[in-house]
Amino acid sequence: MLAAGSSDFQTRIFSAAIKGLDKRPPTTCWADGSKFRSFGSVLHTFTTESDGWVHDVAFSPSGDRLAWVSHSSSISFVDGSNHENVQTLFESTLPRRACIFSSEDAVIAAGHDCIPSRYVNSGGNWKFDTKLDKKTAAANTGVSSAMSRFQQLDRASQTNSNDTNLDSTHQNAI
Repeated sequence: MLAAGSSDFQTRIFSAAIKGLDKRPPTTCWADGSKFRSFGSVLHTFTTESDGWVHDVAFSPSGDRLAWVSHSSSISFVDGSNHENVQTLFESTLPRRACIFSSEDAVIAAGHDCIPSRYVNSGGNWKFDTKLDKKTAAANTGVSSAMSRFQQLDRASQTNSNDTNLDSTHQNAI
């Protein structure tokens, strides 16, 4: 099976079995073995509840759950045992760009805000758990160098001081 997200706000699961090359796939929670016969056939289509193209898709370690993140700052989950129940969580952050299952019941998502977040499944309901980053504190070492002195002088002469540093150890890392 292959899961893919697209710019039409949909996530699809495709058959990736090649007849004559692969053995007949067993029945899974996503489809019975007979649906895998033709390569590229669509097994399921999930529409994102919001207006945001899908950035990333991930299967759980067992392959029984699927998660995806979209440009609308949302993360969606579906369980293979209940395809009609898509749960979408909306965040007030910048869009997520990537997601990965860290266990069967936990997903880590990260994106443009450079602060990874963990979502957990509790009793069939997904919820935000925690941010996986600690804010960095500005360290004052007391050591002065020529370069830092010139940087301070340069900043002092600026009329508009827009600080682009994030309070994250993951700045420019994602």
